[in-house]
Amino acid sequence: MKKIFLIVITLLVIANAGLANASTKLYRNQQWQFSINLPTEFEYVASRGPNVVMNSANKSHLVSKASINIIAKMLPEADYGTEMDILKTIQKINHSTFNSSGNMQLIASNFLQIPNHIILAEHVLTKYTYPDETFYLRSYMFTIVCGKKVYTITYAADPQYFFSMYDKKFINSISSFVDETGWY
Repeated sequence: MKKIFLIVITLLVIANAGLANASTKLYRNQQWQFSINLPTEFEYVASRGPNVVMNSANKSHLVSKASINIIAKMLPEADYGTEMDILKTIQKINHSTFNSSGNMQLIASNFLQIPNHIILAEHVLTKYTYPDETFYLRSYMFTIVCGKKVYTITYAADPQYFFSMYDKKFINSISSFVDETGWY
């Protein structure tokens, strides 16, 4: 399963790299100095949390059936080594979190190349339990390090009905990420 995920993700990233897509819209964040294409059927919704800089959901399914969010953080001043060293440390922390949580299952984790960046790509299945219902979300979590900035871009959807509709759109979106540091 992990090998299939990695092969499919790698092929989709390569196939979609640099392609303009009429069904996307550009999201640009001047404060954090990056841009990314998002599927047009997603609309911006209120961000939750101090580090969430963008949150969007499928217009016709705003009750969390499919969403995209971007978290941005600055690394504290220290020598962390290379960007790859930082990604490997984040991967270890994430794996520890996934292993200690009874609600999260790590399906696959690997490093991928997108235009101008190496990213940590993680595929996670999360179980949510509420008094009235239990449901699952499948997520792609992509972590990108640009200098002292760390971005985590999460694409999540209901695996039973919606994820197959968005796989290619999510991969196309992450392939469009551009660090715009120094552009403004």
